[in-house]
Amino acid sequence: MVETKTLIVALLALVANSEQTIEPGSSGLARIERALVSLDKDIEISSLAPGKLTMVEVREGDQIRSGDRVAQVDDREPQLKKRAAEIQLLAALTQARDEIPVIYARASSEVAKAEYLEHKEATEKVPGTVADATIRRLKLQVEESRLLIKKNEMEMKVAQMNADVHQADVDSADEEIRLRRLLSDVDGLVVEVFRDKGEWVQAGDVVMRVVRMDRLRVEGFLNSAKFDPFQIEGKPVTVRVKLALGRHAEFSGQIVFVNPLIQAKGNFLVRAEVENKQANGSWVMRPGMDAEMEISLR
Repeated sequence: MVETKTLIVALLALVANSEQTIEPGSSGLARIERALVSLDKDIEISSLAPGKLTMVEVREGDQIRSGDRVAQVDDREPQLKKRAAEIQLLAALTQARDEIPVIYARASSEVAKAEYLEHKEATEKVPGTVADATIRRLKLQVEESRLLIKKNEMEMKVAQMNADVHQADVDSADEEIRLRRLLSDVDGLVVEVFRDKGEWVQAGDVVMRVVRMDRLRVEGFLNSAKFDPFQIEGKPVTVRVKLALGRHAEFSGQIVFVNPLIQAKGNFLVRAEVENKQANGSWVMRPGMDAEMEISLR
């Protein structure tokens, strides 16, 4: 928040002291003599779950990539929950895929049906050959075997539903494990580490701060009496900054935002994104630098 206020103050100072010109002739350049370099991404990496930090894998000054794990909160409890859910899932899937009871019930049904028809035909040819009670009992066995098939098929379906429940438990445990891994959302430079290994954190506690240095913003002001937004939007820019010992460096970029609001002295803000570069392992352009910006209007 303090840095944001500092940036606002610096931009207001630029409004008061901005110098801009358009090159004469056919060059088609708008020049902002005083622009300000600032961060494009300033990210605070926070813990998403409470627990003890079991590792902090980076130090201040480390360059990290998007997706890198930078710290870890103790995840032993969700790991155990996941293991238990996986065992229950395996048991449920084994039951759901077991077709032996259904196959046996179908075979038993065929036997019962054949026996019933055999005795029924015998008593139809010679009445009294088989007692009526036996015929009724055999018919009941046919019905029982049919219902047993349905029962076993239903048990397979219930087992599959149980498997789905346990799969949800596995997924939930996976999510709890994921929340305990602190990952970087950007390619950037670690500038501050607030917590160490062994410290307890709550959900939302900031563990470190990462800034993006490979791409920076350069902002300045143009006068609305001289330029219209449509002349500026999307145009390529060249940015020049002063380095130590009287050296200079140039960078290329593009206008990404033109503020439609006109501010003090009829000026409006323009913002470019500029690709940074390294020399001797260090970033050349740094946030807070003053810069000159030339905008190609063609």
